[in-house]
Amino acid sequence: MKNISLIKNSIWMISGNMLRAAFQLLYFLLLAKSLGSYDYGLFVAMVALATILSPISSVGFGSVLLREVSKNRNTFNELWGKSIGITIIASVFIIMLVLIFKNFLFNSSTPYAPIVVILFSELIFSKLIEINLQALQAFEKMKMVALFQSSLTFSRLIGVLIIYISGVEINLFVWSAVYMIATLAISIISTKYLFSSIGRADLRFDAKISELKDGIYFALGIGSQSLTLDIDKIILSKVAYSEAVGIYFAAARIIDVIYTPIRSVISAINPTLYKNGIPGAINSITLAAKIIPMFGLYIAIVTLVFFFMKTVIIKILGESFEGADIYIIQLLPILFFRGAFYILADILSSIDKNLLRTTIQICTAILTTFISLYLVKNNGVQGAITGVYVTSFIALAVIVCMIVFIGNRENRSKIAKQTDTHE
Repeated sequence: MKNISLIKNSIWMISGNMLRAAFQLLYFLLLAKSLGSYDYGLFVAMVALATILSPISSVGFGSVLLREVSKNRNTFNELWGKSIGITIIASVFIIMLVLIFKNFLFNSSTPYAPIVVILFSELIFSKLIEINLQALQAFEKMKMVALFQSSLTFSRLIGVLIIYISGVEINLFVWSAVYMIATLAISIISTKYLFSSIGRADLRFDAKISELKDGIYFALGIGSQSLTLDIDKIILSKVAYSEAVGIYFAAARIIDVIYTPIRSVISAINPTLYKNGIPGAINSITLAAKIIPMFGLYIAIVTLVFFFMKTVIIKILGESFEGADIYIIQLLPILFFRGAFYILADILSSIDKNLLRTTIQICTAILTTFISLYLVKNNGVQGAITGVYVTSFIALAVIVCMIVFIGNRENRSKIAKQTDTHE
């Protein structure tokens, strides 16, 4: 029965996210073509900063909600309310700090207005959507999770289409405003759905010490994960920004779209991992061992397909994005490292090893930052790509060693218990 539920959830998540990926690709192609490589690169850099800060904006309470409600659904109302309240307060504080240190993070010529608009979109509205989806995920309503994920991307696609068809000139500020409106709309709709289908939120601005502790672990872990993925974009936009950097950002965006099915599978098995908990650690590791090789097969197929499609994609993007295909091919193998790492990291969380997971992710983020700073200054985009490979390999190697150690320890513990029982 559990396997049937897992397969059903996986199908919903994969199909929904594939639809979302299709919307993302269309929205990306239209937006990149309209903004051009330079402005598009600035937009991606701003979103990258927001993505890095996003986990801190909720102090990890969305992940706490997912874990606790998966175990005990009676905790939903309180934890949902806390997640919303804490997110609003923390986000406003973070936005103020970014504005103070804006010239340190971006070139002095970068305008304030789009930064503020994008931060509001990502840290508050998009984060509320994420929290709502984590709540739905805890109730195993994967159909609705997939629907809302697709709706968010679809709303942004509609925004681009409206501007494109109306003939209004698309610039960085106009698109940022449309981006925020589209995100706000889905945050309102998803909140209303959750309220009517599951229950109300007991809005609160306080939390237990244990909840804050776990939330901070989650926030640091996910934040360091975001830092690892996006710090190269911040560094490139600050120290070596050019049209070539904008082209690299476009390639990275396509890579994110290609990663969607892998992300879907990981999301679908999360509730199963949390339900397994510590007693089911071996089962979780066995499940991961079956799924991870499939990631490699998927990436190999995508690489083969891309070789035949790359000319078409570059033609659609336009001349200003020439060379993006080379970056895409270089980045594709990274997806295997990323998928394998995150599924193993989720196993650590499911067996109450959040501190270990967070430590690994923070160390990876710090290592990525220093390597990227050094390599980007000397080699630009190619330095950024090399840095991603080095840190991804090291992080995966470390977490595999930890998982193997834990698995062996669990096996020894089981054997010892069986021996004691026979005696």
